[in-house]
Amino acid sequence: MGKKLAITNFYLQFYVIEQNKTFSNMALYNLKINGKTYKTEVDANTPLLWVLRDHLGLLGTKYGCGMAQCGACTVHINGEATRLCVMPISAVSE
Repeated sequence: MGKKLAITNFYLQFYVIEQNKTFSNMALYNLKINGKTYKTEVDANTPLLWVLRDHLGLLGTKYGCGMAQCGACTVHINGEATRLCVMPISAVSE
């Protein structure tokens, strides 16, 4: 259950506890990160990078090029390097 993200110098454990659809493409996400629960309502297509940085205030992951080319937004999800600037939050909510 959940996805694990390793962000540069620290480890981020990421779980989508619950996803409730609201209107249009917005969804309410209950996230458990490093043992702390966060609630956020974002568009399902919002890149995970911006959910972490803008909505949750977790600034360890950086923005670089926005095209998944430079690697500044790279984290490890289940042991695989993933560029978050192009990954929507809905892709990790399974």
